[in-house]
Amino acid sequence: MAVELWIDDGNPWYLSPDIWTVPSDDPNDPPGVPYANVSAYVWARVHNRGTSPVTNATVRFYWSNPASAINDSTAVLIGLSNVSLAAGETKPVLCVTPWIPQWVNNGHECLIAEAFAPTDPLPARSAATPYNVPAWRQMAQKN
Repeated sequence: MAVELWIDDGNPWYLSPDIWTVPSDDPNDPPGVPYANVSAYVWARVHNRGTSPVTNATVRFYWSNPASAINDSTAVLIGLSNVSLAAGETKPVLCVTPWIPQWVNNGHECLIAEAFAPTDPLPARSAATPYNVPAWRQMAQKN
């Protein structure tokens, strides 16, 4: 039995349907496009496609300027949350830390979410390793 966490890629891969923003002070308002210097909340839909439940899996939320390689040195941590999932369960997870988008790269920023647990760790990487989002099932990106 195993835990298998996923945040789905989109088509193309950098348009994940499992990551969205709420440009408001209320994270339960409708999703929308964020604005520079205006508080927004980030959500990620996390799936446990494994056969075992997971308790308190970590979900980390980042933003990054895609003009450079996205890795642990260039991705900016917005915040993190935890989620517990039964086998086969899917839940939306709110980053409880509001994100204040900045205007960089002519407004083209990327959001990244990743989910992991001790029983389903992330792939090994160093601070300089570029994120291989399409290959890593536990990570997705939304441009």
